[in-house]
Amino acid sequence: MNNNKNSIKDIDRTLYDFKDDESRGDFFREKEGITEEIVRHISEEKEEPQWMLDFRLKCLKIYKETPMPVWGPDISELDMDQIASYVRHKSEMKNNWEDVPEDNSTIENWSKNMFNLNTKRVVVDEGGKMEWVSGSFGSHVSYLYPMTILKGEGAQMTYTGITFSGEGQNLDTGAKVVHLAPRTTSVITSKSISKSGGIGTFRSSVVIAKQAKESKCSVSCDSLMLDSISRADTVPAMDIRAHDADVGHEAKIGRISDEAVFYLMSRGMTEEDAKALIVSGFADSVSKELPLEYAVEMNNLIKLEMSGHKT
Repeated sequence: MNNNKNSIKDIDRTLYDFKDDESRGDFFREKEGITEEIVRHISEEKEEPQWMLDFRLKCLKIYKETPMPVWGPDISELDMDQIASYVRHKSEMKNNWEDVPEDNSTIENWSKNMFNLNTKRVVVDEGGKMEWVSGSFGSHVSYLYPMTILKGEGAQMTYTGITFSGEGQNLDTGAKVVHLAPRTTSVITSKSISKSGGIGTFRSSVVIAKQAKESKCSVSCDSLMLDSISRADTVPAMDIRAHDADVGHEAKIGRISDEAVFYLMSRGMTEEDAKALIVSGFADSVSKELPLEYAVEMNNLIKLEMSGHKT
């Protein structure tokens, strides 16, 4: 018990508990909301070409005409009219790292009232490989589904993700992949942990086009609930048009085993330590895919979440 407390105490979260003070006058903040006037001003500030401005205005029109999604977590409390969509440091662009001010992409430490609405997309050409590694622990609500388009023959994609949803969190994550060329390969692996009423949802979308002959895809999603008030859902979608494709899907949803907890407690561990050990073991396959420093941080975050500490 004492060792666990010490290890939690040793994680100095105050290192990341800071924010830039805009009152110093070193920042430019656009006014709140998203309007055509604001978009034009931002484009002018960034000295963008006309085609980029036209693209932004086209997107703004689509945004205004598109209703909010009703298939995922509720984001009705997100009021874009109260949010400044563009804030930047007033320092000039630099061409060399040596010229970049020390206080300038910092570490983002998201709080539990954060909305993470994230869009990522990549096109992989012949012989190329894309690797996604995703870890979602912070934020109040997340929409996160990186998309990969395997355009060239032999292109590959791997996605490894883990989420930990605690009290007041609804983390909706997953991956999308489109196979457009022969002998392309994708592997999607996801781990989801939920406790204290948290909601974890995994979504995957796999499309294998008719011309993507001899392509392979494997999807595996495991979800672990630590109590009776939490929730875990998996929503896989597959559209397979090639007759010789090799596709597999596996999903497991379960609760933490009382027998496993009892066994570890019979060996002298506290209930909290036993559950933390089981969860760390559940996430081990993801941890092995991470660089060492990120794997250590992920395990520390799991310990913090399991201890009930608020971050």
